[in-house]
Amino acid sequence: MPSNDTLDSTADKFISNVPMSSYNQSMYDQSRNMSGAFYVIPQANVTLGIQGYINSTLVLNVTYPYLTTEVGEVEGLVQLNTSGMVMAGTGKLAPQPVQLYSNDTLMSNSTAYLVSDNGTTAIFDIDDILRFTQIYVPKAGLDNSFAYPFRPWDNMPEVLANWAKTDPTTHFHYLTTTPEQFTREYMDFIFKYYPPGSFDIRPFNFTTVAQTFSIRRVNLIRVFQTFPQRKFVLVADTSNSDVMQDYPEMATLFPGQVSCILLRNTSATDPDMFFPYNTTGFQNVDNSTYMFFRTAEDLQGIDFWNGGCRNASVPQNVTFSYQQIPTAKDIATILGNGAGGGSSGIRLGALVSSVVVGLFLLL
Repeated sequence: MPSNDTLDSTADKFISNVPMSSYNQSMYDQSRNMSGAFYVIPQANVTLGIQGYINSTLVLNVTYPYLTTEVGEVEGLVQLNTSGMVMAGTGKLAPQPVQLYSNDTLMSNSTAYLVSDNGTTAIFDIDDILRFTQIYVPKAGLDNSFAYPFRPWDNMPEVLANWAKTDPTTHFHYLTTTPEQFTREYMDFIFKYYPPGSFDIRPFNFTTVAQTFSIRRVNLIRVFQTFPQRKFVLVADTSNSDVMQDYPEMATLFPGQVSCILLRNTSATDPDMFFPYNTTGFQNVDNSTYMFFRTAEDLQGIDFWNGGCRNASVPQNVTFSYQQIPTAKDIATILGNGAGGGSSGIRLGALVSSVVVGLFLLL
């Protein structure tokens, strides 16, 4: 593992607004944990063995007959021991956790979830819907990742806790396109504030065009195809261009499976959000199956499990085109020639550098 000095030097390259001399211990921990991810190296040609336990009972013990790939991956179906410990998997059941350990070491561990064929799966993006990130403000997005400990957006922990309490059979799935190196930080954050659930994250594998540029779509399609009888609630924010395309596309590709799409209208709740987004994909989607919202409170009381998707008190007024297009005054402000503009946070860097930060975090 690199020294703290090396980790600090690495993190300092991404932090612009917060001098490291002002850090407290939690900020040092955050920056070192994140910068340490850059030193994660995939392990090729390794024999992988996995043991799985349910309530301390061994239900899986397998050694793959082939080695890990050059990106440290191995894939294959495994057979569980169904000696009364593993649920049948049919009907509407709560996900069943399986504790996994790799190669007889407690250091390599994770949790898998056995999900039944019926019920509701809620799929969440993470940044700027569950985590306060401000990816659309490049400097703030990096500082909120490398300097400040991860923190929730609004009172979303309460919202998801209520969902889990309302229907304990709900399967929570966290699907982000953050690079795989940062998995531990993101999982630690989610499991600290939100219901436990499964994860999809951007893998090291960049061998196909789809895996490189459309990984969210690839992962969404795999989940939908795996559970053709389940209903899905899709949750994200409008600052993600891929979400604005992929979520309505799922409603078209898998008719009847998407019960609700919920999108935080980021520009309506954060004056620093000045990045255009496109709502055209929703033009042919049943408008009773999606809602744009402003605050986490807008999501309270919606009965997704019985077909609900709208809060009547939240106005919609959706037009199907690019939104948040800069006006002449905005452009003048961006270029520094307009009057005022201090509170809006609008600047040329927010439009240009967002692309750079987006490529780094790939959210």
